[in-house]
Amino acid sequence: MAARSQRVVVPLVSAGAAVLILVVLMLAKGGSDGSVSDAVEPRTVPAERRAFTATVPLAATVDVNPGVQSSFAVTARVDPLVLYRLPDRLSQATVKIAGGPPEFSCASVALATVPALGSNNDQSSGASGESFGVDEETGEVTGAPAPTGRQAEATAETVVRCLVPPDVRVFPGLRAELVVITAQLPDAIVVPAGAVEPESAQTGFVTVVDDDDNEVRKAVKVGASNGSVVVINEGVAEGELVLDRVPIQDPGSGSGSDAGARSFVR
Repeated sequence: MAARSQRVVVPLVSAGAAVLILVVLMLAKGGSDGSVSDAVEPRTVPAERRAFTATVPLAATVDVNPGVQSSFAVTARVDPLVLYRLPDRLSQATVKIAGGPPEFSCASVALATVPALGSNNDQSSGASGESFGVDEETGEVTGAPAPTGRQAEATAETVVRCLVPPDVRVFPGLRAELVVITAQLPDAIVVPAGAVEPESAQTGFVTVVDDDDNEVRKAVKVGASNGSVVVINEGVAEGELVLDRVPIQDPGSGSGSDAGARSFVR
């Protein structure tokens, strides 16, 4: 089997995976001679068919939902890098409050751009006596028009806003974990996240082991990932055996009997 150029594999999570790829590239390198460290032999695992769920947990706070009597919302400010992992329109989220009520689902949930905390136009902090809320019918964030132009660049931030069901007892100021469900599939083909060599956010390669124990590099179309497994939309069938790590060419293998030796990223 022909030697492959140096490629280091990391879990494929989203269009923002380039940042993670860079980090793993740095960790996978050994000394100044370019040798690869922390290399281990891969396992052969079957592609599985099963239910799949991907979530993004966010630190949040309970506050009053303005304009609706005795109504509360849970708000989480979102780091810009995390936005790569969230769909443009949210549909499901759950809330956990330590020492509070049992975990519950949001009555509605929305993603919005609002004035940043501490900005001159900050309405979400309560400095002006106003705040932004969630419309009970549409689920849209209301009461905080997004800044525009240069002002938006300096003062805007993104939040996830969850409307608390009326039968759930909460209090303003409670700390919570808001868990946004980004993907939920009842039937999906999945492989270990480390098995995928990313090409783009939607495509990549896996190494399949055939019946004769030969390794075959196959192109695949990928879907969502939860950091542990990746959904395969096309290219690998249920039960096909794949390497859980992608082989890389060891640049320190030199010549002779060790020439072309491969390593596998841990």
